[in-house]
Amino acid sequence: MNYYYSNSGINMKIEYEKEIIKKIKFTDTYKNDKPKGFAIKIKRQFDKYYKGKLRKFNLKYDLKGTTFQKKILKTMTKIPYGKTISYKELAEKSGYPKAYRAVGSVCSHNDIVIIIPCHRIIALNGGLGGFSDDVELKKRLIGLEKGI
Repeated sequence: MNYYYSNSGINMKIEYEKEIIKKIKFTDTYKNDKPKGFAIKIKRQFDKYYKGKLRKFNLKYDLKGTTFQKKILKTMTKIPYGKTISYKELAEKSGYPKAYRAVGSVCSHNDIVIIIPCHRIIALNGGLGGFSDDVELKKRLIGLEKGI
């Protein structure tokens, strides 16, 4: 397994093998990694994303989970840049209209954050809901995408 610590806009540890991202985790660790190989492509895309110049990532990733979880995650990738939908809407769009609480659980266990944009999922009442224990970070990502 290879690791790249991205500091483009938010500190993240990105695990990858060959040219497939396995996991992205937010981290407090700052490392001044000089990217090599596939990590160069990762860095370029995240740099552009944080500058508001990239709306859709072109990086392969390993999607893990049950059939239900994968369906929710795949549906999440179709939410347009700068848009938000509720957990309930995501459940409905995924074909599981009554599973919005379970959708919240899938979002909280998303291993490919930002690329699979769980930050675009909000509460039905317009509240932000949770996000990797950092609602301010979720607000920042939504603001970035909306140009705020």
